[in-house]
Amino acid sequence: MVRITKRETARLLLGKGVCISYLHPLLDSSHTIKQRGTIVAVSFHPFDDCSVNVKFDTLLTETLMEQLEKLASPSHNFDLKF
Repeated sequence: MVRITKRETARLLLGKGVCISYLHPLLDSSHTIKQRGTIVAVSFHPFDDCSVNVKFDTLLTETLMEQLEKLASPSHNFDLKF
């Protein structure tokens, strides 16, 4: 989510390249996810919030996706193996 007050500004983001760096709070810094991609959509929500959809240049690995799904689950009883 990002805060953008003008729709014209949001439209300017479409098609732009981004580099995303993400570290889940339950992981250490050696597991930082870095991905490049292109902004393909911007959706407006109440209170000037927007969600930004990014198409990554390369797919996340299946192992990483499984680990992120476990982190999103209510119970965090698992072993992280990268």
